[in-house]
Amino acid sequence: MKFYKAIIRIPDNKGDSWKISFTLNGKGGSPFLKNTASAAYLLLERKFIATSASQPDAIFCVSVRDNEGIANETLDTGDLHQVLYATVCFLEDYISESFLKKRARIYLGLGPDDVV
Repeated sequence: MKFYKAIIRIPDNKGDSWKISFTLNGKGGSPFLKNTASAAYLLLERKFIATSASQPDAIFCVSVRDNEGIANETLDTGDLHQVLYATVCFLEDYISESFLKKRARIYLGLGPDDVV
C-alpha cells in the first residue's frame, strides 16, 4: 500500500507563490509553484485523482501550512473525496465562493438547489 501526501504552503505576502509538494511513502521532490490557491488545489486534485485511478488502494493525506508553523491536516485515508473536500475547506479563505460551492457539489453529492 502506498502513502501519498501533499503539503500546501500558504504564502506570507499576497503576491508570493503558493508551494505544493508531493511525497510518496515519505520521499518527496521539488515543490510546484502556483499563483493562486485555486491553481494549487487544482494541481493537487489532478495528481491525486490520477494516482487514485492507477493505485486504487492508495492512502492520501494533505497538510495545509502557513509560515508560522500552523497546519491543518487531513486524516490518512483511502477516501479521496473526503481528502479533497477537506482540503478545499482548509483553503476557503483563499478561494472564491463559487469554486468552493462547485467542489462541495462534486464531493458531497449535492444538487444545484442544495445550500452549501
